[in-house]
Amino acid sequence: MTVARTTVKPYACCGHRFVSLDAAVDLRRQGVPAADIRSIEVRTYSAAIDVVGDPRPRTIEEEQFSILFLVAMALIGEPIDREGTKRALHDPEVGRLTASTTVEHDPDFETAIPAHRGAGVTVTEASGAGRSATMRDRLGSPDKPLALTDQQRCPGREANSSPTG
Repeated sequence: MTVARTTVKPYACCGHRFVSLDAAVDLRRQGVPAADIRSIEVRTYSAAIDVVGDPRPRTIEEEQFSILFLVAMALIGEPIDREGTKRALHDPEVGRLTASTTVEHDPDFETAIPAHRGAGVTVTEASGAGRSATMRDRLGSPDKPLALTDQQRCPGREANSSPTG
């Protein structure tokens, strides 16, 4: 038997979260300051919404399923790993962003399943300006392969930090 297509897990969380995290990381890299964010909308397919998880997790295990919490972590630049999660669980800024996040079904992402698992994230800033990032495929999928550099393995990580998980 030959395995022709496989997905590599770039984050320590539920796989349905990856593409939303990729979009949030893209917004951070565009220079969206987390302190200026007033609301966040995540648009994705139904299977990702079915397991949204606790909006304010209390444990690392609960965090792995909370799309709202993980997107907030990515927007503030916290690495999606064990140490980043420990810090984020008690970070008031992560709590504020999590509380301002909604998750909506997007029929365009739904119709692309199973070939593609997409999501979009839109943030509204204090000025009223909105910025969006949309991802058709999640990082690490056969259609968006993962290069094995530290920065790409843990995209929520700042460029000058070292990998810890």
